[in-house]
Amino acid sequence: MARRRAGTQEVQLPKILGIKVRHYVPLPAFEKAIEEMQRLGAGLPVSLQRYPDYGLAICTFGSLDVVGCDTDLSAEPRGAVVLVRVRGLQELARRLAEAGDSVLSGPETSPEGWTMRVRHRGGNLVDYVESH
Repeated sequence: MARRRAGTQEVQLPKILGIKVRHYVPLPAFEKAIEEMQRLGAGLPVSLQRYPDYGLAICTFGSLDVVGCDTDLSAEPRGAVVLVRVRGLQELARRLAEAGDSVLSGPETSPEGWTMRVRHRGGNLVDYVESH
């Protein structure tokens, strides 16, 4: 779905493709966090991806991702964060900024695609991703 602004190129309208919750943990605690999720009844992971070049691992349990990262978690969110999968991330970034939301990082490339972190006017921290 695209629309044309007067005198400009075609613009892809943003579209939400899915919503998940992500729980961030330090990478050394990643395996233990997965074991704990299984012990609590989450079942077997749907998928497990490791990105050693980025110091990142993601384990998916349905609509919950456990994310292990080796970055300083004091600069990252701790605990749960909402992740919204979208199409049209660049246009969404423009619209959110115009609406007064704070784009904290991105849009930038990552192992999963284009990502962006936004602090919405209400204070909620939301990560957005558009797959490659």
